[in-house]
Amino acid sequence: MRDIRRMKMIKIAVIILCIITISMIACILCTSVIAGKRADESIERYFKEQKRG
Repeated sequence: MRDIRRMKMIKIAVIILCIITISMIACILCTSVIAGKRADESIERYFKEQKRG
């Protein structure tokens, strides 16, 4: 009985860790995409200002 309980606990812990890891990766990807869009916009603005000036 103890071994079965231990296996269940380990499985639950692994599942929780996987969920946390996946959510962290998703957050990192989302923030990098948002930062990339902002960087692209600022680069475009910079080049437009250079052409004017």
